[in-house]
Amino acid sequence: PIENAVLSEVEWGARLAEALRRNDPSLDLSRARLEQFGQQWFSGVEPNPAMREAALQLKAAGYRVGILTNNVVEWEPYWRELVGLDTVVDLVVDSSHERCRKPDARFFDIAARRAGLAPAQNLLIDDVAENIEAAAALGWQTLHFRGNPGALSALEALTGIPLRAPQEALAS
Repeated sequence: PIENAVLSEVEWGARLAEALRRNDPSLDLSRARLEQFGQQWFSGVEPNPAMREAALQLKAAGYRVGILTNNVVEWEPYWRELVGLDTVVDLVVDSSHERCRKPDARFFDIAARRAGLAPAQNLLIDDVAENIEAAAALGWQTLHFRGNPGALSALEALTGIPLRAPQEALAS
C-alpha cells in the first residue's frame, strides 16, 4: 500500500509501530522514526557506482535510459538525490505515482507506452526474480542483477558497448 500511495509514510509508520507493539509490547521503538522511515532509510546509503557509470556510458552511446522503481511518495527526494541521474534518464516510472508496482503487468505496460517502444525493445535490469519473470512474460528483455561483474558483462554483450569501471572512467 505504501508503494502504491494508498497509505502515506506517516500512516504506514504509525500502523507498523502499532502492529509491532501489539506483537511485542516490550519492543523499544523510541529510535525507529517509522513515520519518517525514508529519511532514516536513505541516510548513509550509497549508490552503486558501477551501475550508475554504466547508465551514463550507455546514455552517452545513444541508448535511452529509464528508472522503473517501486517507491514511496515521501521517499522521492531521497532516492532521486541518491541515484543522481535526473539530468540523464529519459523516463522515470514510479509505483507511487502510477498506483501500481512491479511485478504488475500494468506497470510494465505503462513503462513501455511512455518509452514509446514495443516490450521487446525494452530491457529491465532488476534484482528481484519476480519482477524479471513478469517483464519477461510480457516480452521484455531482462537481466537479473546479481552483482556488478555479471550485469556489466551481460550489458556489454547486449549492447556492444565496453563498460568501464568507475575508476577507469575517472582516469579517462
